[in-house]
Amino acid sequence: MAKFIDMGLIPAQDPEFGISHSNIAKKLTRNNWRNKAVVRDGFYLWIVRGKYHLNNKKVHRYYIQSQDKTGLREKEYTYLRDAIHVVNSYAEEEGNFPAEHEPGWTISFII
Repeated sequence: MAKFIDMGLIPAQDPEFGISHSNIAKKLTRNNWRNKAVVRDGFYLWIVRGKYHLNNKKVHRYYIQSQDKTGLREKEYTYLRDAIHVVNSYAEEEGNFPAEHEPGWTISFII
């Protein structure tokens, strides 16, 4: 059976809303992981909290998201501290920041 993971609303640092250098921190902490991302080795990384049901119990897990193919999206973390540690220690250097951009416009109609 497939597992449906509810990631909630898209956070401000998600590239879906565009990339702003003001949303990039030197490192993620317990205080800033909800609204900041980091750049490691040129990869734009952030953490989201997801939830799913297992045996009628709600399970919360942390997931590392990346705009590029880092292989980090495959794993879920039980503890926030573990996800933060993996993101912050992904590479020694920040590398080049991604170019800032704003998302395109979407116009829709209610029918």
